[in-house]
Amino acid sequence: MSYKNLFFLFLGAVILISAQGCKPVVVVEPTSLDFGNLETQKTFQVWNKSDSTSMDFQITKSDNWMTVNPEAGTSKGPSDKKTITVTVSRNGLQPGNFTGTLTVKSPKDGEKSIEVKMTVEAPQEGESEGTVEGTTEGTVEGTQEGEPEGNQEGEIAPNVSIMGWIKNISENPIGYASIELLDTAFKVYSDPSGLYTINDVPDGTYTLFVSKEGYANYSIQIELGSVKPLTVNVTLIQEKFVDTLSNSELGGMVADEVGNGINFPPNSLFTGSGEPVIGDVDVYITPLDLTNPGEIKAFPGGFQALAQTKDGEQFVSLESFALADFTIKQNGEELVLNTAAKQNNPAEISLALPDNTPLTNGQEVPLWYFDEEQGIWIQAGTGTVVEEGGKKYYTAQIQHLSWWNCDAPITDKTCITGVVKNDEGDPVAGAVVNAIGVSYNGITTGYTDAAGLFCVNVKGNSTVKVEVLLPGGRTAIFTGEVNATGTGNSCETGNCIPVGEITADFDSCIQGKVTDNDGTPVPNAVVRSSLGTETTTDNEGNYCLNAISGVPVTVFVLTRPPVTVIGEENTSCTAGNCTVADIR
Repeated sequence: MSYKNLFFLFLGAVILISAQGCKPVVVVEPTSLDFGNLETQKTFQVWNKSDSTSMDFQITKSDNWMTVNPEAGTSKGPSDKKTITVTVSRNGLQPGNFTGTLTVKSPKDGEKSIEVKMTVEAPQEGESEGTVEGTTEGTVEGTQEGEPEGNQEGEIAPNVSIMGWIKNISENPIGYASIELLDTAFKVYSDPSGLYTINDVPDGTYTLFVSKEGYANYSIQIELGSVKPLTVNVTLIQEKFVDTLSNSELGGMVADEVGNGINFPPNSLFTGSGEPVIGDVDVYITPLDLTNPGEIKAFPGGFQALAQTKDGEQFVSLESFALADFTIKQNGEELVLNTAAKQNNPAEISLALPDNTPLTNGQEVPLWYFDEEQGIWIQAGTGTVVEEGGKKYYTAQIQHLSWWNCDAPITDKTCITGVVKNDEGDPVAGAVVNAIGVSYNGITTGYTDAAGLFCVNVKGNSTVKVEVLLPGGRTAIFTGEVNATGTGNSCETGNCIPVGEITADFDSCIQGKVTDNDGTPVPNAVVRSSLGTETTTDNEGNYCLNAISGVPVTVFVLTRPPVTVIGEENTSCTAGNCTVADIR
């Protein structure tokens, strides 16, 4: 063979190898999903290992008891990971262990498989099986683990201690989120409408912890007293993937498109069991836009903090300027940042400040981290405001991965007081009152007492939006702005700004019948709604609840699948022309 032919043969091999190097490569992580008896939803990620070309893919399933969303997609490279949600349904399946396969196929690069395992346990005595028309398939969750779901017909409703709704920042319900009281055995799951209840909890102080795969964790410290149920609604925000960092043992800097970032030193990442981490890691930076009404409610801990003062530790309310959750994972496992031995090379974060921030270049502002186990913010030194290219950032050194926050305690405060009554003029105990800052970033939450009275501390000389929800309600029955003028007053000292009586104003209604699986009417069943209204069925199983027209209302009997409808204007229970929502 001539040298010329050898050259062209070699050149062809090089071209072939180069072309193969640009070929899309399907990657899936994790490669197996194991659903326990209560779990119904998990996620995995699909991406193209090559960053030089895009990759289309489709997902097929081996069994009908699982669904995927989305079923197809496109990845442009390792930094463009697509999250796929897998939902399983146990409806109609006999008790046992089930195994299925999800197959991710790319026209240019074969396929990858994910093994899916699911456990179906025999129902407890008294636990209902099957589904209800108009609801998500599967067992309706929201009861304590190990507690039989469902009541005998006509049985007295459970003794609800805590109830609420889990939703995302767009106000959409989040089903199958885990809700637990830390350091106790109380753990429940939200149903498809986002509703959860926790029953028979002794009075005391607890940390309520909420988690859902794909979302940032949320927790808050709550006080359970004589007025029940205690309504605790929770807004979750999805984690935001920023980048995959190679050779993480060398440390590195990762930032999102607006400048929220983290820079950690070499050899500072460890697994939960203390093993040093090497190789690729996924970096998530999840900020909150505090100007967005949906996102500010996802602020963990409810703006309550433990500050270091000259008199020692003291609980305070915060005014926030910027915050973000910093999470780093490897193969789906959250990692630990440990910079104890890196005194001269600590980890640093930057938070992008909004354009209208009152903070100035060079200003030092307290730094706070969120303690998930206590459900409150803890002061951890200070950070500095810097300005680059006309944009301001907050920079600080951190010791671990968590939510980090640029805040100042509210010292010049005043207070707002009033009374909440129902549409019949009776005082409402346990109503939720949120005072949401309009001229500042902060929320104060209070509850009405047995006489319907409430008091909330707010920032002085500010404008706040007062929002009132009835006990167990998801939707406000009143909103209005208040000019909180003056300073030096508080709920503890008095002289608060009175807003008078706040009365629920309904112009619509929902009616229906509660029946068992055989169609038999259920008398004396307690029917509730997402507006916080409540009634009891008559001897024929009929009920009627007041509502607000044009607002989606979820009606439910605990342990039964809920029904969501929209009431029409100018209807009433007296006229009997309400929107119908039967609960089967």
